[in-house]
Amino acid sequence: MLGYPLAFEVVDENVVILPIRYRLEKTWTAIRPFVESERVLRGDPYSYLNTLEEFAKSAAKKDVEGMTLMVQRRLSRIG
Repeated sequence: MLGYPLAFEVVDENVVILPIRYRLEKTWTAIRPFVESERVLRGDPYSYLNTLEEFAKSAAKKDVEGMTLMVQRRLSRIG
């Protein structure tokens, strides 16, 4: 469900992706074959968990170190 606010640019992707990127990657890797099979059964490649797939792909491309440093800089300004 976190992919939806990102898709509509409601939240900063750093706030969402940074804390869950690892688990998102592992989850998508585990369920991908089942999702792809379900899409074949439905006869539509865009019918099942597409937002999750795009969210996982986008998160995998992110520079985690850079994101972490940016969040740290923001937090240091607050505190």
